[in-house]
Amino acid sequence: MCKLKLNIMSRLKKMVFSVFTALYVFTTNISYAYASPKIVSGTVNLLKSVTGWLLLIIPVGAGAFLGYQALQKSMTDDQAVIAEKNKLMKNTLIGAAIAVTADGLATLFLSYYQ
Repeated sequence: MCKLKLNIMSRLKKMVFSVFTALYVFTTNISYAYASPKIVSGTVNLLKSVTGWLLLIIPVGAGAFLGYQALQKSMTDDQAVIAEKNKLMKNTLIGAAIAVTADGLATLFLSYYQ
């Protein structure tokens, strides 16, 4: 019975020590990481600017390409060319949606650093 109590006390000491160690590590890292270095803040500002421009360029470029393909599609009577233009237009829409979503995810990750 005495050996069991010593075993329980030993486990309890280890658990308390590990909890206090974890608390110490997490609180000291937070206080040191509060001020971000200048290179990090400059990189974040650069990436914010780039993603802002991409959110303008991607839809405008996709819309212009879609308009061009629709114009070419309306000027032909060949069914193979029409099918090709439909495929290009569908791929353009999918690509623009993926690009805008990726840009949104990058913005979400950058918001972590604010």
